[in-house]
Amino acid sequence: MVQFDYQKKENELIECLLGLNASYPMRHSTIQLALRNATFNQDFGNDFVSLLLHLIALEQVGNLFCNAQDDSNGIVKAIQTFSKVKFSERELQGIKHLRHSLAHNYGLAIISKNEKNKDEQNYKFVLHHFAGIATSDRNASNYIIPPEQEWDGILADCDFESAYECKMNIHNSFRIFVPSFIELADKILKETLPDKYRKGKLHFVRDKNMKKLSDEEFLGQIAYKYFVYTN
Repeated sequence: MVQFDYQKKENELIECLLGLNASYPMRHSTIQLALRNATFNQDFGNDFVSLLLHLIALEQVGNLFCNAQDDSNGIVKAIQTFSKVKFSERELQGIKHLRHSLAHNYGLAIISKNEKNKDEQNYKFVLHHFAGIATSDRNASNYIIPPEQEWDGILADCDFESAYECKMNIHNSFRIFVPSFIELADKILKETLPDKYRKGKLHFVRDKNMKKLSDEEFLGQIAYKYFVYTN
């Protein structure tokens, strides 16, 4: 019976996931498949899709490689672990809910249905299709600027004719600088992660539900969830 070589198989999956090895023609990482269609080219429709795909890619990275004991959202964990930009908790919550808004209803607003849960406040987003203007790329305001005042979630005063004015009220909206944020995500996905892997510092993590699995079962679940196989 051939012994299962965990390190070798883990390396194969990580290389495929990061697009570092093209020798697995029938195994495709869902991240790599997504990023093929996530190029930022200043086309409004493409950039909207690109932002969502980069957010979901970061979420997968956070779930696969970051502290399994941390219950934070995968996007939050990925940014905190692999980016040198220091975001505030409010900014991180804004990024997380931007992903939820885009992924769940392809929209740019979330109205809370639970007033008792502080995390479930109302969120409204304005997308800027130009880069942030802070002098340092480590300044969080290059990527997201929180609202000056919280949005109450009330749309009663926003009719068809005034929808644009309501939407562009940046005083109660999170402002997202799309090209800057995509650049931040790309740096994590295409530079930081490959660099850590080559230094032997990138490994899959197991949450409490995965600890009971054998090495082969654990990698098998990752392969099943995050890879597409063709023949």
